[in-house]
Amino acid sequence: MSACASSSSTHATKKKTRRGSRKISFTDDDPNYENFSLVWLDEKRDHNEIQCQLRCIINYLKLFHNIEQCIKYVLSVTSEKIFLIISDTLSKIVIPRVHDHSQLEHIYIYCHRRMTCESSIQIYAK
Repeated sequence: MSACASSSSTHATKKKTRRGSRKISFTDDDPNYENFSLVWLDEKRDHNEIQCQLRCIINYLKLFHNIEQCIKYVLSVTSEKIFLIISDTLSKIVIPRVHDHSQLEHIYIYCHRRMTCESSIQIYAK
């Protein structure tokens, strides 16, 4: 079992190993050593537990709370594939602007009611 703590600019994870606990820190400036990255855009900042769990299994998680900054980042990526997680309310604004970017591999829309996401799912293939 792992415990995670986060702040606005640094995220830390404690993982148990055979020799005890080790602390892994994540900052917005950490380099990406993978050929893909997970980008999460959400206006709310209350998904710390989910983000922490993702950081425990994925090397590179880029968090955004600002639409324009997220779009700018996604469109600037040229060397790795992007998996985008986005809320249903923001998807209507962001997906049309980034969908055709060649590095965008998949888009995951999370919503509380599936019917509100159906139109975006049917329009966009990713």
